[in-house]
This record gives sequence, C-alpha cells and structure tokens, in this order.
Amino acid sequence: MASRIHIFGGPASGKTTLARKLAGELGLPHVELDALFWAGGTAGYGVRRDPVERDRRLSGAVKAESWIMEGVYWSWCQPSFERAD
Repeated sequence: MASRIHIFGGPASGKTTLARKLAGELGLPHVELDALFWAGGTAGYGVRRDPVERDRRLSGAVKAESWIMEGVYWSWCQPSFERAD
C-alpha cells in the first residue's frame, strides 16, 4: 500500500527526526525539502536553488508512489500537500 506523508512545522520542531524514524520503520523514502530549496542541499544553506529547478525536483518527488516529505516550507509545496495521504 502506498503512503505519502507530509510533515510540516516550524524550525527545530523535530520534523526531520520524526521523518527519519517513520521512513525507517515504514520503509519509505524520506524527502527533505531543504535539499530541494537550497542549491547546496542540506549541507549548503545560504544559496537558494532556482525556483524552476526547485519546483521540477518537487514535482519529481511527489510523483513517486510513496514518500515522507518534511520541511518548514509552504508556498511552493502545494503539489505535495495535494498528493499527501
């Protein structure tokens, strides 16, 4: 059975920790929205990815059958909210 979970919350609220734990227990891929937003991924905060490229990556991620996605972002994440269970 497919599962698509979007975890949304403020900075340092435990989103990533929860997503990693659930991903491991449920065997689902974990998508960190920071890795889509920042050009250097989660290791390179400071330079924003081009919005067209960011949205392309998000579109590819949400098309997967199952995932756990997490982040603090809202305005550009509508596709994930719409597809989440």
